Amino acid sequence: MKYPACLAGMVLLVGCFSRQPEERSDYQKYEEHLGKLHDKLLAVSVHIGGGTGEPIYVSNGDTYFLTAKHVVGESFIHDVTIYKNESFQKTKGTVVALSPEFDLAIVRVSGIFDCFDIMSDEDYSKLRQCEIVLAAGWPRAQPAIISVGLIRNTFYKEPARPEIWLYHSASGWFGFSGGPVIHLATGLLVGTIVEIRGHNGEMDSSRMIAVPAPQIRKFVKQFLPRVK
Repeated sequence: MKYPACLAGMVLLVGCFSRQPEERSDYQKYEEHLGKLHDKLLAVSVHIGGGTGEPIYVSNGDTYFLTAKHVVGESFIHDVTIYKNESFQKTKGTVVALSPEFDLAIVRVSGIFDCFDIMSDEDYSKLRQCEIVLAAGWPRAQPAIISVGLIRNTFYKEPARPEIWLYHSASGWFGFSGGPVIHLATGLLVGTIVEIRGHNGEMDSSRMIAVPAPQIRKFVKQFLPRVK
């Protein structure tokens, strides 16, 4: 199983920071779990518009991808790039839903992908600081990159804005917008990246902002009621 050394190193932190079922207390099992999750993120994260999308639902041979509204802009048909078998494959995606409130969009793509389930509101409310998350994105249309970080705040709020955000430390670059934030221990989607802040034009991984799972679920259920 090949994946970046930074991911392998983070396995050692799982025992310190993640809720662990007994059957996954063994180092090798965590390493295998991490490898499978990493490979799934690489296989199913796609490049849409100027950012990234993750699959959340399959119906009638189509897959519905979650991304950021600012990634798709005002266009309703987009090129979608898939990286498979070490080559780029292009197809078309159709925007079927937009949420200006949460900066989210849903894009329908022909074909079947292995989807991520959205973490339930109850489980999200139980997340703790320093649990490990993985983030995925297509920086400048390159094949997806996976980064690792820790949850900092699951209900982050800024004084001048009404929204609630997921605030975490996984590194991100231009092109990560719309990409998934996955909880390592469960493999569930806990956030969708919508903002990467920096200082003087430089990316600052400590300022990666994502729409949290409860807000994602509220939006998605309006258009895809059968989503888990």
